[in-house]
Amino acid sequence: MVRLATVLVALGACSYSPTAANSEVTPDGPGVDPDGPPIDMDPDPQPGDGDGDGIDDGDDSCPDDFDPNERDHDGDGIGDPCDRCPVVMDAADPDMDGDGVGDKCDPEPNAPGHTRVAFVGFFPENAALVSTWTTSGSWQILAGQLTQTPSANVDAIVTSFDVERAFVMTRMRIDDFSSTTAAAGYVLGLVGTAASPTAFHQCAISPQNGGLINAKRTGQSTGDVLAWSGSLATTTTVDMVGNLRGGQLTCKFTDATMTQTVDTSLGTTVSGSVALLSQTAGVSYDYLFVVTGP
Repeated sequence: MVRLATVLVALGACSYSPTAANSEVTPDGPGVDPDGPPIDMDPDPQPGDGDGDGIDDGDDSCPDDFDPNERDHDGDGIGDPCDRCPVVMDAADPDMDGDGVGDKCDPEPNAPGHTRVAFVGFFPENAALVSTWTTSGSWQILAGQLTQTPSANVDAIVTSFDVERAFVMTRMRIDDFSSTTAAAGYVLGLVGTAASPTAFHQCAISPQNGGLINAKRTGQSTGDVLAWSGSLATTTTVDMVGNLRGGQLTCKFTDATMTQTVDTSLGTTVSGSVALLSQTAGVSYDYLFVVTGP
């Protein structure tokens, strides 16, 4: 509004007359070249709403994608639906290989061919999607988190995403790790059910034996285990990244002070569903970002 008012004041100080050579209105006052280009009488048109979400394009953090809630998980000014890496703040949003997956969310940022399958922030508007997933336990969306309260079981929520060579990023908050058998994590390449899988690759973190992280696949009794040196206190947030690449499953865990990685060899099946897990634990997941690749 300020710019438009300024333009109107400036135009009001001039007089105009049409010319035979040009039907546009041209200025005819002191200090103005009458033979110069015509004045644009609508220099700053108001933006539209291309995606129909009720937010003008000029104010929309993602003007080509319907998102009336203007979700911006990483706070970088780029809306979640069009942010190539929606979980790492970076206003430049680089994508070196041009495959549509941002460099900081790309398992191979210099090699094209990866595809964003889904980004789900666990907000109320995604409750309908989550309700279509196969669950055991009492999973529910509360205050922007997908939450499971402690039970005596292994509780899983199996998504609708069937992915080959999955790359997954998620963030988990520890609500209750008081059980001696508590653990939480996720499964890639799940075939069958979570209770009776015929194939899977699993990444998990547990307070057992003072703290462990684990990478495990079908046919392994314990998989590869590494002592976890980070925090396991209540309200601790752990970023978890799983990757089925280069002949192995790589599981990365990061808290506020450190990052640790554990890996194991791949099984014969690398395609299947993605699931989130809670074993006799109380946990809350903030989001799920899934990429597939060659």
